[in-house]
Amino acid sequence: MTSNDYLSAIESATRRELAQLCECEAETLPASLSLEQAQKFFGIENPKTLNVWKCTGRHNLVWIKRGRRFEVATESAIAHRMASVQLPQTAA
Repeated sequence: MTSNDYLSAIESATRRELAQLCECEAETLPASLSLEQAQKFFGIENPKTLNVWKCTGRHNLVWIKRGRRFEVATESAIAHRMASVQLPQTAA
């Protein structure tokens, strides 16, 4: 398995996980995640953590304002998760 195949498989699994969280199909993910959905997706225990990330600009997430609420852009959340993927070491 090449590194591109590995990353593609991880991204597919990430999209399926997110679809299950949002109760939709992986092909029809919403454009943004509520703070509660993002909190579950990132595995964050403290609900105030995402607000700290937003205010400090930590983790380079794209924020969308909907009325009085902020949401995290779905593609931004996926990119954030993919940035932390470690490629497996190959034996030489």
